Amino acid sequence: MKTRKQTLIVGGLLLVALFVFLLAAGGRFFAADDATQISASIWSGYKREAKTHVSQRLLELESLAPIEGGALFIGDSITEFAPLASMFPGVLIANYGVGWGTSDGLLLRLDQITRNAPDRVFVLMGTNDIHYGHAPEHIAGNIVAAVTALRRDMPDTEIYVISLLPREPESMAAVRAANALLKERAAAGGYVYLDVSKALAAPDGSLRADLTTDGLHLNAPGYAALAKAMGLCVLSGCEALPQ
Repeated sequence: MKTRKQTLIVGGLLLVALFVFLLAAGGRFFAADDATQISASIWSGYKREAKTHVSQRLLELESLAPIEGGALFIGDSITEFAPLASMFPGVLIANYGVGWGTSDGLLLRLDQITRNAPDRVFVLMGTNDIHYGHAPEHIAGNIVAAVTALRRDMPDTEIYVISLLPREPESMAAVRAANALLKERAAAGGYVYLDVSKALAAPDGSLRADLTTDGLHLNAPGYAALAKAMGLCVLSGCEALPQ
């Protein structure tokens, strides 16, 4: 007769085996990011509603039909809630933004993205990392690693990395440091760096008050300003934005 301790051990081993099996399934049962929901390194500090939202959003993305051509956007809530179709009319759009997302999470859901074949990919990621205290080097390193994987699996796709957007003044030192690294590594990383700060920043460098709802997220005029700044890049590609 098994003791309670033996029963718990066996049960634990079965759960581990099930997790390994599902992870090895390579996304046939769930998106890659779903497997990371038990990871303390990804979820540390997340609120319950964040976990719920990310889980639901990943299932939504898993159900999307892959696109051929057009533009695919990767990001967090700023991307997820962007009215991309109206921002860039006439362009085939795929929105792979995930609210609450971080650069760590991005690395774990690349398989969901690379099944697409867009003309251009735009990455806007990292502001949530700042909220969770991740260093600029951590943010830039993850984004460059993600781009490297995308270039390998999507060789015919142009890749653009958008600068972290301006936000409240107390976070701007970290924003500037991360953006400096992303700009510095663009050539070696094989992506075009798009600095949109000029279109959105107040004189002190923070996000203009008339373009935001809360000092972080964009309102309708904010999205309009972003669309105006990078519209040509989305439509036909570009080498940089005028500064």
